[in-house]
Amino acid sequence: MKGLIVCLFLSGCFYAGGAGVSPLLGIQKKRVTHLEERLSRARDVIALAETDVERLKEEISREKLKLIRMEIDHFEKKEGSMLTFFIEEREALYEMIESGPASAALEAQVELDRILRMITEQSEEVF
Repeated sequence: MKGLIVCLFLSGCFYAGGAGVSPLLGIQKKRVTHLEERLSRARDVIALAETDVERLKEEISREKLKLIRMEIDHFEKKEGSMLTFFIEEREALYEMIESGPASAALEAQVELDRILRMITEQSEEVF
């Protein structure tokens, strides 16, 4: 009888111990699920931010190209030395060609060629 009581007591301890671990596992599983959800939301935010960055790069390139075209049009109508003009514009166009969006790179190449053609024509007039 004494052995039966000891067995019941020990089995009760093991059962209580098992019941004590189970809620901890549940809590840990909830924590992991919560963290995975946060990670998923953070990845979504990153994807949106990357898309926004690319859109802004393209918009900046388009606006820079528009400005450079306007400046070129303005200087084409004027007489004067072109050799010292467009230094910053040439650098911006070169940067767009090297690292900008593909659509801007093609347009930048056209405008850079236009500037270089104008400079070449003027330098030929000098000589």
